[in-house]
Amino acid sequence: MNELWQVRPIFLRSNLELIFETGVVVVAKKDQFKGRQESLLSGNNQFDIIIRGYGAVLRMRKKYYQHPPYQEVGQELGYRHGLRLWGCKGVLAEGLRIESSGGDGEST
Repeated sequence: MNELWQVRPIFLRSNLELIFETGVVVVAKKDQFKGRQESLLSGNNQFDIIIRGYGAVLRMRKKYYQHPPYQEVGQELGYRHGLRLWGCKGVLAEGLRIESSGGDGEST
């Protein structure tokens, strides 16, 4: 059974273990994530973070990010990652499927 969670940006903290159950789909809430650096899960200068999600999906809304107000004329798609960790140490992320983000990864 799939359980859909529509969320705003989530900010990770240090000393965190986050476990998503099989079938959970975490989706970027529509009309949110307007800032270029907003991502589904973000951590800045945090440490000791574990994220597990075998059979779970983190999903952004890439098609929205390709048009205004999300993208200014001439601006690359970039940013709006599914998982963004800057300056973090001791991170383990496993079993997650991350899709339809505006950042790194395959362009579809």
